[in-house]
Parts: sequence; C-alpha cells; structure tokens
Amino acid sequence: MVFRALVMVVSVNTLLLTSYILIFVSMGLEVYVSTVLALLTILTSNILSRFNVSIGNVRLDDEFRKASMVRIGSKYLVQLVRFKTMNNISLEFNLGGFLIPLTLSTSILTYIVSSQGASTLITTSLLVITSALLINRVSVVVRGVGLAVPVVMVSLMVSLATMLVVMILGSPHQLWLLSYVASYISVLVGVDIMNLGKVVVHNVRRVVVGGLNVYDALSVIPASTTLITYTVLKLLQM
Repeated sequence: MVFRALVMVVSVNTLLLTSYILIFVSMGLEVYVSTVLALLTILTSNILSRFNVSIGNVRLDDEFRKASMVRIGSKYLVQLVRFKTMNNISLEFNLGGFLIPLTLSTSILTYIVSSQGASTLITTSLLVITSALLINRVSVVVRGVGLAVPVVMVSLMVSLATMLVVMILGSPHQLWLLSYVASYISVLVGVDIMNLGKVVVHNVRRVVVGGLNVYDALSVIPASTTLITYTVLKLLQM
C-alpha cells in the first residue's frame, strides 16, 4: 500500500513537472528558468492543497424519473413516477487543485491572445464547449469519492480536438498550448459544474472543487493532455 502510494505521488508530480516545463519553454522562457518555475509551481500546489476556501452554501435540486410497477390481478400496471430532490450543500475550492491550474490556464490564454490575437478566444470557446459536452457524457458520480472521469479517455478526446484545430489553423507552435486551457475549463465545466445536481441524490453536504489536490482531474488531465498533444504534434512534424 505504501509503495503504491509512493508510485502515485512520484508519477503525478513527474507528469506535472514535465508538462509545466514544456509549457513555460513554449512561452519563451529558458529551460533552466522553466524548470525552476515548474518546481516552484508544484511545490506551491502541494502546499496550497492543504487549504479549502468556502464560497458559501448552494441550493441544488434535480428531477428524477423512476418506473413503478403495480400488479393488478394477473396484469401489471407500469407508471412513470417523477420526484424532485433538493439539498443545501457547502461549495468549496481547493487552492492547490483549483487555483494553481486556473492561474496557469489564465497565463497561457493571455500569452496566446497577445501573440496570436483575440480571434483565439473564439477557437478556445469552441474547444471548451465541444470538450465539456463530451466529458460530461463520460463523467460519473462515485459515492464516497465524488465526481470522476476516465483520465486517459478524456485526455485523448481533448488532445484530438486541439490537434484538429491546430492543424486546420496551421500554427502548432503556439496553439497546441490551448490543450491545457481547453482541458482545464472543460473538466471544470463538464464534470464539476454540470454534475452538481447529480450529487443531491447521494445526500452530499459538502462539495470541494479540486478536492483531490494535485491528484485531482483539474490538475492531472490538463497535464496529460498537454504531453499527449505535444508528443503527437512533434512526431507528425518528423
């Protein structure tokens, strides 16, 4: 158990470190500076992961449908029953799992817009909308754990969508960075926001966005998507 936990810690932090270095280098920083900045980012993420910030209580409600079967003599009557659930939950944000990826996404988007123009905002919006809808379809609510998505599948989906846009627009040197931004916002919207209503049926009293700290999907999926996109585009250029 200890060995598996150690492997996971090393694997995730190595993934984050590699993706952060690639991002910072692609934004024009020297390799040495990028490495130091990536290490500081991961260190800050792990420190801030100890803290959650509450934004208050949120009232959630959702409508569910269930088939009810009633036996009448030798026959059965099937009725569709609708019921509505309501609950007040405490909504919180983990500083390491939510704020750090948000800050990095904002920095990347600002860099791309300043170098490529405001038209990239339209590209990013289309990527986010498409990816968020796809991600929402494969996300599930795991009782006792929270909202979950298959990391590899989601990373491949967002990476593929980004690469298609990059190839169409013909600017892989800059726009491939959108894979990080698109995956972060898509997971935030498609998993955490669009699924809030689903947690009501599990009688959840508290929801922490980015609650798994640096191991949360908000951190891991953007990093893995970045590596996949960068690697494939580099291979295609060979």
